[in-house]
Amino acid sequence: MKKLALHFLLFFLFVSASFARSIPDAPNEVLDPWFQDIQNSWYTSGGYSLLPNDPYLPGNTVDPGRTAGSSVFMRTIVDDFKGLWDPKLHNKEIDFSFFGHLAGDGQIKVRFDWWDDINISQPPLDPNITFNPPPQYSDWYTLTESSLGSFTVRDDLLQTGESLPPGYHIFNLHQIWDTQPRWVSIEIEASVVPDSLGNNNMEPGGEALITGIDFEARCVPEPGAFLLFGFGLLLRFWKKRR
Repeated sequence: MKKLALHFLLFFLFVSASFARSIPDAPNEVLDPWFQDIQNSWYTSGGYSLLPNDPYLPGNTVDPGRTAGSSVFMRTIVDDFKGLWDPKLHNKEIDFSFFGHLAGDGQIKVRFDWWDDINISQPPLDPNITFNPPPQYSDWYTLTESSLGSFTVRDDLLQTGESLPPGYHIFNLHQIWDTQPRWVSIEIEASVVPDSLGNNNMEPGGEALITGIDFEARCVPEPGAFLLFGFGLLLRFWKKRR
């Protein structure tokens, strides 16, 4: 029985740290997650249209177009300083998710930029404007109809009052960064990839629809400290059982 309890506790510690859409007590830091005021809260480049989400979700869905080569680039800046910020810690747990629909040659790519200096003013939404210090960049995370990449499907994470539109899923990305920047830029590219054969008007189309952007974060100990904390709990549990 003791062995079973120890194994269960260890499993719970690792699973709870790895899978979550909502970080406890962390708000969604995206100011306009449903694109209700996209012109003032997001930088956009390329063509797109807004599709009303009624009756499933609030706000709108961004649709970059349904033909090969159509795309939209979007960027917004979030400020973690008023969130779960702890200057004594050195890592950042982030949980990023969105409602998306992908079909055919549609794809959605996500990248994060960040600034380590917490004392700088808010960076500009327009990435073409020179701003110092320059940001650090993550890799691009690519999602297609047939490949999740680093994302997981978490349709179980619907909140109260939400329902999945037909063909949509909740895509989730959970990471622990080895830095804890205040300012984070969320960059999203939704597009329909052109046919590599270049068949012009014969190119297939697709869909890459996105809405409900959710970014939550908190400062956390280094990963090694997580392990020490977990083993400490296990040791206390074992002593108590004895």
